[in-house]
Amino acid sequence: MSSPRKKIQKTCQNCNKQFYPLYASSGKYCTHKCSTDAKTGSKHPMWKGNDVSYIGIHAWNNKYHPKTGVCEECGEKRRTEWALKKEMEHARGVQNYKELCRKCHINYDMTEEWTQKSIEALKKTYTHQNLVQSRECIHCNQLFMPRRKTTRFCSNSCAAKRRDALKRERDFITGQFLALNQKDK
Repeated sequence: MSSPRKKIQKTCQNCNKQFYPLYASSGKYCTHKCSTDAKTGSKHPMWKGNDVSYIGIHAWNNKYHPKTGVCEECGEKRRTEWALKKEMEHARGVQNYKELCRKCHINYDMTEEWTQKSIEALKKTYTHQNLVQSRECIHCNQLFMPRRKTTRFCSNSCAAKRRDALKRERDFITGQFLALNQKDK
């Protein structure tokens, strides 16, 4: 039986160790560990550096810089988030971030500009509210802002009351109401 290794000696591209590669391998690395080590972090072919998305930067920071769980503003021990320091840009590493609890993070970020951006984002999300004007409830005649274009009642209770009223009216017209009363006697 022949050996599963090639007879040509090669040099590992990661650790520079001499080795005989398996026939099935490409022969670049001596072990699987060297192969994965050679393709992690900035050595990975898909590495983008600081030209990475917001989510990618936060994921990288959470992986390589674990949070302490203590807010830098109030000092309380609770779930924390990375808050971008004012006048800084998103980048890998925690030097541009503060570890804050949710409440302190909102207070830290809340500026007039931030509030306006949030309002604009909500307007874009709920564009149908610009199309649908306030309506009058069919049951109680109260004005309300519908969530959908087809909404006719201001609440579930008004819808249920209207359904019951229509059912009573239908039963009265068809005579089922009288038949029920006669059974009770």
